[in-house]
Amino acid sequence: MSYKNLTTYVTRFIEVYLSSDQSISSDSATLVDFDTIRGDSGHGVSLVSGGNGRIRLSANNHYYIRGITALDKDSASAPFSARWYDTSGTELTAAAGAFRSHPTYFSGSNDQYESVYNQLIVNPTSDTDYDLKIDGETGTLKSDGSFLIIIEMSES
Repeated sequence: MSYKNLTTYVTRFIEVYLSSDQSISSDSATLVDFDTIRGDSGHGVSLVSGGNGRIRLSANNHYYIRGITALDKDSASAPFSARWYDTSGTELTAAAGAFRSHPTYFSGSNDQYESVYNQLIVNPTSDTDYDLKIDGETGTLKSDGSFLIIIEMSES
């Protein structure tokens, strides 16, 4: 019998975001081109070189990612969603830790901004890459409203 078993974790916070607006010219699985990252010292999150926004999470860490995507839509009636994919282009399911956004509907003649949330909860056993993609609408993804907040927990 043992008592007071405890695993301690180091928690780090990371932000991944766009440095400028991104044009979304296709309504089918357009990769969000995250290009800027900042966070606590020693974190294991990186942007894949030449990956056009692909995010790499280090092995054996626990990650909780919460994101917002803000799109100035080309249409007042079409909804969009933000979904997580693996590098083969397969959309991740809730069983894999991905919770896609559910589109909201907004109609208006002047203001066509729409924001949706997404999240990913994973504990990769090897360094793993992930893609966040926009589906369902075209427009301009706004840099001042599109970002990911990542909480990383590691044993060291």
